Amino acid sequence: MPLLLCDLDNTLVDRAAAFRGWAEEFATRTGGGDDAVRWLIDTDRDGMAPLDEVFSAIRERFGLEGSVQDLVDGYLDVGVPRRVTSGPGVIDVLARLKSDSWKVGVVTNGRLSAQTLKMEVSGLMPLLDGWAISEEVGVSKPDPAIFRVAAERCGAPDLATAWMVGDDPASDIGGAHALGMRTVWMSRGRIWDEPAFRPDFTVATFPEAVELALAGEP
Repeated sequence: MPLLLCDLDNTLVDRAAAFRGWAEEFATRTGGGDDAVRWLIDTDRDGMAPLDEVFSAIRERFGLEGSVQDLVDGYLDVGVPRRVTSGPGVIDVLARLKSDSWKVGVVTNGRLSAQTLKMEVSGLMPLLDGWAISEEVGVSKPDPAIFRVAAERCGAPDLATAWMVGDDPASDIGGAHALGMRTVWMSRGRIWDEPAFRPDFTVATFPEAVELALAGEP
């Protein structure tokens, strides 16, 4: 049974837009303006910066009260996880995969509660056969173990015939490439600059990635 594994943030859900929306609201509350929004986005590093580091910097810059952990917990409760939406066309093409008997799973780094909430509020959950979240699994991408867990939970453990779609060169494409999976990189307007390996395909949108997988089904 064919398997498609997917990254979550900025692959299936528009995490960048959700963070910008949160940053704009935060800047309005604190009187920071556009400069604060840009600073928040830079500090977040497209979701790659650890949350405790991000909110330690936010606490210092904006003179916030409360502990860093309290700020992180508040953000996870009302911030990006509750704001995400699925990317354009994502729900429709996932439904098409399911109708064609594909197994679909998510492989994502992050906190269990936050990543699960993103899948729920974006409407993805009913279309997924399984998922592996780093906090729960105990390892993060690009560790091969997290990909194997996701595949097993989807009921399709043979990664040699599986596909992986993601936007992070090292975590998504590098991790899957090392396992012999076929890889599709969502470039998001960037140029590939990793010399050690390359994706099998580069696309701009998730529906394009699905079309490639359907066309190349073993």
